[in-house]
Amino acid sequence: MPKVAIVRCDSYDDRAVKEAVGEAIRLCLGPDWTRGVKVPVLLKPNVLNPSRPQDGVCTHPAVLKAVIGLFREAGVRDLAVGDSSGGAGIRPATDQALEVSGLAAVGREMGVKVLSFDRETAVGVPNPRGPEFPRLTLAKPALDAGWLVNIPKFKTHALTTLTATVKNLFGTVPGAAKRECHRRNPSIGAFANALVDIYAAVRPSFHIVDAIVAMEGEGPSGGPLRNLGLIVAGADGVAVDAVLAAIIGLDPFKVPTTRAAAGRGLGEGDLSRIEVVGTPIADVRAKRFRLPVAGVIARHAPAGLTRAALGFMVTRPAFIDSKCNRCATCVKSCPVEAMSVTKDGPVPQVDDAKCISCFCCHELCPHQAVYVRWRNPVTRFLLGGAGRGATRAH
Repeated sequence: MPKVAIVRCDSYDDRAVKEAVGEAIRLCLGPDWTRGVKVPVLLKPNVLNPSRPQDGVCTHPAVLKAVIGLFREAGVRDLAVGDSSGGAGIRPATDQALEVSGLAAVGREMGVKVLSFDRETAVGVPNPRGPEFPRLTLAKPALDAGWLVNIPKFKTHALTTLTATVKNLFGTVPGAAKRECHRRNPSIGAFANALVDIYAAVRPSFHIVDAIVAMEGEGPSGGPLRNLGLIVAGADGVAVDAVLAAIIGLDPFKVPTTRAAAGRGLGEGDLSRIEVVGTPIADVRAKRFRLPVAGVIARHAPAGLTRAALGFMVTRPAFIDSKCNRCATCVKSCPVEAMSVTKDGPVPQVDDAKCISCFCCHELCPHQAVYVRWRNPVTRFLLGGAGRGATRAH
């Protein structure tokens, strides 16, 4: 049975975080955990966009600092930090995100290389599902790592419901290759399997989730923050994601990446077959945790629903006029070129026929001017007007 550690940590105080992360590692791997470490070690945080630590979007620098400190104390010197942010693959985007998030400063302080995967060599590798599936484009440091330590931020996600260990590894896909992945995989199920392909190819060694401050509602960049006060860790990322889902009262198999990964034998999604160590799930369960609107009903609708009925549940991006400054980040980030800025329009326009509801625009808008709403006006009326609300986990 895979072990998943839940350790309380109520603040981002450096000492408290280091103690919690150290305890989580030891609970899962034992006191001699460093014996199994292989160099080089790559630390992979969540560096979605240029957001400050207090915004709760990226992995908090205190968590990265704690992980680096523990490896340094264990005698590991060959360490690097790396990621590729979301967006259109413009090289300065990841550099800026690493700086604003405070993660680059931690790397400099601790004497560790900080890599933008957008500037590293991209390698084409066979798809783990077989030659009939498209090859993957991954950053070379992620493939060369002896140990890849995944350090995600626990958040909701408009497309995949939750983003944690499996989803965070999408950042090993450099630059504009992310756009191509979205373009090839327009449905939720296809995209979830593409994420699981990346998980299988990269083969992370350990996962340490920053769930001290999580994000609920319309994540992964615009939802309200929720203080969970937890570090959650384990060697089986699928099991870690399953435990995180349970903490917020969600059936793990309602998360498409967990369902796909467990179905392919890449990890354990069944809570009855996971050993939770540290604090029990029941003691830290988050009540009334808000889930994103996008696709919730469609994902869980009975199989017998007609195509017409499912049409009432389609979601699309929409704009808050007062927040939009026409910066066109959404336009540049759209993988299918379904958005445009017109000369006279107050906000970008969405071509409904092209839109695949990947919500990259929502995820990457620096002004939180994009929200998710039901496409059909009848659905919007029945489910709450503009559709900016969110469903509860239970």
